Amino acid sequence: MIRRALRNKIPNASFLSTDFASYQDKRKYKGVIAFDSLFFYTSYKKIESCYRKISSLLEEGGILLFTAGKIEGENEGTMYGERFYYASYSAMRTLELMKENGFSVLKSETDYKDSVSGSRDLVVMARKVSPSSISLKKRIF
Repeated sequence: MIRRALRNKIPNASFLSTDFASYQDKRKYKGVIAFDSLFFYTSYKKIESCYRKISSLLEEGGILLFTAGKIEGENEGTMYGERFYYASYSAMRTLELMKENGFSVLKSETDYKDSVSGSRDLVVMARKVSPSSISLKKRIF
């Protein structure tokens, strides 16, 4: 997938294939796309730390677009004829975690389907908000 992405020669884009749990970077990114990747082979216990890490990597206003499962627990599925392992929270808990980690959910859709990429349990687009707007919302509500 990385080779395919690199062929597109997208200006200012970085494509990484790494163990996210050990990934460290001081740079701040404008966006993170984690389609069919972030929670594959991630243990259930590490999910929350992944959201915290993504939040720390995004600049204020940065966008996170990702797919996740919608059934809580450690699961197995099939994609392109191959079995794989993934862990997930319920769709509702995933959206709560977005807010708890400094994101405003712009759009989410369960049982997403399209003719190009197929179907996904949950697709989420979220924006990292400023810490002051998070504390303001907590005081108001």
